[in-house]
Amino acid sequence: MNRHNRSASATASTTEVTQETVLDPALVPDRTRIAVELHDTVIQRLFTTGLALHIALRELPVSPAADRIEDAIAVIDETIKRIRATIFVLDIPDMTTNRLRAEVWQ
Repeated sequence: MNRHNRSASATASTTEVTQETVLDPALVPDRTRIAVELHDTVIQRLFTTGLALHIALRELPVSPAADRIEDAIAVIDETIKRIRATIFVLDIPDMTTNRLRAEVWQ
């Protein structure tokens, strides 16, 4: 099996495990708690930090340092998007009753 096939096989295995875990009703309280914590603490802190950097950026002249701050803001924004996607996956209460979310998994 070549490296590409092993990678595809590992990804398929991980997807199966993730879907089984998401569907496990015993994990709903933990998933909900984690989703709330990610939203209420992590995303809010990242958003606040990004906003503070954006405000500071306005006060700086165009420079390599300003470019690095702009890059950091973009990384924070992308991180927030990824965490929100994770929250969506964690906070799916019942995949069988929510057809739209179930179709997203396919």
